[in-house]
Amino acid sequence: MFFGLPMIEFKNISIAFAEKNIFQEFNLKINNLERIGLKGKSGLGKSTLINLIMGIKQADSGTIIIDDYELKPSNIKQIREKIAWLPQNISSIGTGNISIILKKIFSFAQNKHLNMPDLNAECEKLGLNINPETSIFEDLSGGERQKLGLIICKWLNRDIILLDEPSSALDEDSIALAADYIFDMPQSTIISISHDNRWLKFCSRIIDIENAR
Repeated sequence: MFFGLPMIEFKNISIAFAEKNIFQEFNLKINNLERIGLKGKSGLGKSTLINLIMGIKQADSGTIIIDDYELKPSNIKQIREKIAWLPQNISSIGTGNISIILKKIFSFAQNKHLNMPDLNAECEKLGLNINPETSIFEDLSGGERQKLGLIICKWLNRDIILLDEPSSALDEDSIALAADYIFDMPQSTIISISHDNRWLKFCSRIIDIENAR
């Protein structure tokens, strides 16, 4: 796989919370199509980097470039339309019937041009044994919810995929299936936060935040 020009670049980023410096003059380039694994102890800034990309938090100083555009409040909506995000708190996907949740997600204006996946076929690829027409999201296990979230991320077909602890509820066999499934996206740059070495071994580059600061 060819890793091209930078898709995301942090330039001299400084940010502090409650007088604690999270990053000070931090620099990082993530190239187009890379599969990045972010690792490191809690509190070092892994989630902060994701939140900065999403525009959920703003740096105190420095610049973030995404796909050649400087991230600003005026263009954050357009930037977010390039991103699919699987949060650690996966319950935010929705409630109720899974098929209805999917139809709602794909009815949003930015998703109407996309085809709905054949959910039964995608579930089979991930070993997800549910009936999408009758299953209720709240009844799914943590691992089942993560697999469903990966299906949604893949079929949203975004340029950037952000995953927060995507394997935390998966066993080893499921991790291999999930990694093969989501990393088989030739048009996407994928960044995943993980403490799980079983997941990180599938990434093309691992960034230890403690050493990168």
